[in-house]
Amino acid sequence: MDCPGKQIKYYWEAERGKISDSQSHVTTYEAPVTPGIDKITVKLLDQDTNKILDKYSTSVTITKIISTTQIAFVSISEQDSQIYIMNITDTKRTRFNSNITINGAFSYDSIGQRIAFVSIRDRNNEIYTMNLDGTHQMRLTDSKADEWFPAWSPNGKFIAFQSIRDGNNEIYVMDADGTNQICLTNNTANDGTPNWSPDGQRIVFSSDRSGNFQIYSMDADGKNQTRLTNVPYPSSFPSWSPNGQNIVFVLQRDNNPEIYVMNADGTNQIRLTNDSAQDWSPTWSPDGQRIAFESDRDGKFQIYVMNIDGTNQTRLTSDVLFENRYPIWIP
Repeated sequence: MDCPGKQIKYYWEAERGKISDSQSHVTTYEAPVTPGIDKITVKLLDQDTNKILDKYSTSVTITKIISTTQIAFVSISEQDSQIYIMNITDTKRTRFNSNITINGAFSYDSIGQRIAFVSIRDRNNEIYTMNLDGTHQMRLTDSKADEWFPAWSPNGKFIAFQSIRDGNNEIYVMDADGTNQICLTNNTANDGTPNWSPDGQRIVFSSDRSGNFQIYSMDADGKNQTRLTNVPYPSSFPSWSPNGQNIVFVLQRDNNPEIYVMNADGTNQIRLTNDSAQDWSPTWSPDGQRIAFESDRDGKFQIYVMNIDGTNQTRLTSDVLFENRYPIWIP
């Protein structure tokens, strides 16, 4: 099964889920399964061309199941902003041992189990990474301009982010260690809030190049930039579903941000929330069955979760003195 001179990736597919792993051992599923022996189909792909090099059936032992019951979020007080992890079944939470003030949205690398976040500790917003326990903190950007919205690629090798270093907001991508920072959008408009497709081949983002902010997608190298929404209202904060078929996003009709979902090509836009409050930052659970988001419908911004059709909207946090924002799922 070796392919000399090529870096390869295994994709393990089963009736009840799909897992991808850069190693030769299966360790995680991206859908609910039962631990034990499973019959699966293995496809060996060339990472450069995505061409199938080999395909066969085998049995493996499932050793770890991705949990879809934990959400990390930023808790904001007058003094600082800290990351917490919460179990949504009982809403018990644990604070990251970082002692760092987090400024804005952050991202999680499930392969390396690291956090990419924004900090203003050095006078302007820059991108940093750290382990889940707060150790091994690394500054990745140093442009003297504000950098926002880090988004880790599915394979953990790259981080896309938003930067104003060129005088307007552009989307950049860099290696996970901060090297090779490349501008992908490169125009006079404002481009931001990047999010990767589950196969790592495309990036969805928001841009005001047409006037109002709309949702666009592009190849991971910045080519083939395509407009997905065409409505007379600002659209932003897109998030790709785990199966790659849908995108959830925020649409602001009458200055009222609500959450919508659409097909990955921009068709079949469906409204999921419908209230007079602000609903932001939607993000898919790893099994694709739920969406977490933030809302100020009860006063301060708090974390909510709902089914992918908008039903069963449930409040998870109820802090009086804190706002809780920017939810992400932690496997």
